[in-house]
Parts: sequence; structure tokens; C-alpha cells
Amino acid sequence: MVEGVGDEGRWWSAAEPGFWQQVVEQLGTALIVTDPAGRILAANLAAERLLGRSAAAMLGEDAHDLLHRDAHGGRIPRKQCPLLRAAAERAEARQEGHICLRGDGRLIAISWSASPLRDDGAFMGMAVLLTEAVGDRSARRERAAYTRALEDLTERLTLVAEITDVLGQTLETDEALARLGRLLVPRLADWAAVDLRVGSGQVHRVAVTGPEGRDAAQEDWRERLPEAGEEASSPLVQVLNGGDPVLQREADVAAPASSALAAVHSGFLRAARATSAVTVPLGSGRQVTGALTLLRTDPSHPFDATT
Repeated sequence: MVEGVGDEGRWWSAAEPGFWQQVVEQLGTALIVTDPAGRILAANLAAERLLGRSAAAMLGEDAHDLLHRDAHGGRIPRKQCPLLRAAAERAEARQEGHICLRGDGRLIAISWSASPLRDDGAFMGMAVLLTEAVGDRSARRERAAYTRALEDLTERLTLVAEITDVLGQTLETDEALARLGRLLVPRLADWAAVDLRVGSGQVHRVAVTGPEGRDAAQEDWRERLPEAGEEASSPLVQVLNGGDPVLQREADVAAPASSALAAVHSGFLRAARATSAVTVPLGSGRQVTGALTLLRTDPSHPFDATT
């Protein structure tokens, strides 16, 4: 299990249910998760706002019966529901102009993208991303681009489900981190590094995973890093001190380092030939126990603000 020691001496785990719940809740995109029969298992805050219903009110309800309507607000036969059909076929699907009934009685048109969720090969249900549909041509182009982004995010949510399964198992730290690295590389990134706080200001780089043909010296590198001060210009320090995820583009990767910790981290990015990187916090609630840094090396496929 991936763990670190917080400043108060308590052990925190990135596998705690609250950690992954926080990740989903902070998504700006509306997300609901259904079981194989179409009953709602979870809904994030963005889904509550879009659908005008609380997650508690939706929990256990049939997504089709609760939400799906025709243009006049009438109920639609279940056999005509594309989401239920996708669930039955255990396949990805999407639709535009799907009419939903909000909790306040208002009908809205939405676009959605759904992907099956599996646990060790077993079909567990569907992750459904939703956004309100719009009508003019410019908005349709924007919606099409957004839909592509949703599909990409759906794939990542499937990856998150697999990561959650790995971190939820009772594993030694090294084994858990090794499995995490194999999930992330090369599906999401070309390199991945995990840094954990092990005391007040102390940081250890505990895992580095690279692609085939990697620099073995980089992947085998695990050691104590310089202490994390308060230098706001260092992405790694910002994240370890409780800041938001930080995206570094190629120019940022090449920028001079402002601290000893930043210099070590920048040296790793340059040695791996990163053209973009994103560093995100690991932890539970407000307690940051470490940071995960993902690198891409292809200048034509960098991380961006939608990552």
C-alpha cells in the first residue's frame, strides 16, 4: 500500500477511499457511475449541478427511469435507451441531444460519453460523462472538441479505476508503486515518478518508471531529495506544500531551477528528455503525503490544460 508520514506523524494512504472520491469530486465535468443494470452508484458535484439533483437522491435510482425523457417530457421505452444498450453490450458509446429531466422539472439536452468499467476483467458498470448540449454552429464545434476531450477523460477514468484497484490491495509499498508505474507508463505518460514526504520538509523519491529502452540509471534512482522549502516557483514544492496540480510545458522544463529540490527535479525532467510534465498531489483530504509527476517526451503530444 502506498503510504507516507504526514507532519503530525499519522500514516496516510493514497489508496484510502476518500482520496479517490476527492479526485472524482473535483472534476469539472459531470460524472455518474452506474452498475451493469443502469442503477446510479455515484455522482460527482458537477453532475449534481447539471442534473439539479443531489447525489444522495440519485443513489440507487435507475438512470434511465429517473433522467431519460423525450422532447415533450414523456418517458421513453427502455429498449430505446442507448446508454442501457451500451451497458448491455459492455461497449463505449456517446450521444448528443439526449433529453434529461432535471430535479427542478426542467428538460435539458445533454451530450454524454460512456465507457465500461472493469475490475480484473469483470464488468462493473459504466462511467458516464455529461455536458449540456448547445445549438449554434460555433457552439457545436466547441461541443465536438469538448466531446473528444470527454472521451479522452473517460479512458483516463477507466485507468483511475484500475489504479484504485491496485492501490486498494494489501501490497508492499514497492510492489504497489511498481504496479502503479506499469499502469501509467506508457498508457498515459512516458515516465512517472513518485515522491513521498517522510517527515517535516523531508522528501524521498521512492519510484521512477520509464518506457522500453529507458535510461536504467534514471529508473533505478531512489533517494532522499533536498528538503522542500517554500519556493513557490518550483512545481514540485508547490504541490508538496498543498498547491494545485502544476503543468510544465517545454519552456518551463528548460527554465532555471530556483532551489536545490527544484534543481534535482529539473535534472530528472531533462535527463528523461521531457517536453511536458504534470505534477499532482497524493494524499487524502487536505493532507498531502507526496506527489506524482508524469512526463511526456513527444513534442507533438504534450500534456495540456485538459489533462
